[in-house]
Amino acid sequence: MNNPVIIPVIATGANKTYVRLGFCPDVVKVINLTARVTSYWHRLLNNLGSLIQVAAGTGTLETDEGISLVSFDLPGLDMEAAPAVVTDPNIANGILIADDWGAGTGLSAGDILIVEAYRQTTPMVYGKHDGGASKQYLEDSDVDFVELGVCGGQQWIAISVTGQEYSFVGEVQKPFGKSKYCRCTLVDAAGNAIGAAVPDVDDDDVFWLMPKDQCQYPLSDLGIAS
Repeated sequence: MNNPVIIPVIATGANKTYVRLGFCPDVVKVINLTARVTSYWHRLLNNLGSLIQVAAGTGTLETDEGISLVSFDLPGLDMEAAPAVVTDPNIANGILIADDWGAGTGLSAGDILIVEAYRQTTPMVYGKHDGGASKQYLEDSDVDFVELGVCGGQQWIAISVTGQEYSFVGEVQKPFGKSKYCRCTLVDAAGNAIGAAVPDVDDDDVFWLMPKDQCQYPLSDLGIAS
């Protein structure tokens, strides 16, 4: 793992705490030195999700007492306005530490926190489908997949987080009327188009794209789109 950005934070009581990082983190570790509680978060977790470990060593996977992605306005001259909580890592540049994090113990005024934020080290592209009901492609009009390094030829895997299934990227296309290469066609391992009899992909479905050589195996529990 690469070297983290390390930022000290002083809690101001039982209040939400925001930390500007300047990038979307892949992994975050927050240590409350005062309460001896540590929170671990990964970008694949939902907002407010975290693994909370208390001083005794017990770990609990929380869904509403953890860390969230936020988007600070640039250039960031306002040091008092709270940033917006976001789910899109393409616009995230900081984190929110929940006011009740730490297995329900919450933050107290004067708590010393050490924030360790790690940048992404493996290619992984987030998208939210906005191309209408389909089974043959994923599309996100806000993302240029070519600029982000995604390629076709079954070299990348597309995992539907919403649909819990996977497929291969056949081609990266620029749809008619669009300015970006924002569409990835879905094929099987042999490059055959996936049938379109019953659409599986709907608007707002969330998906991840990653190189097949850096993807988990096996994917049989998810099942290939068919």
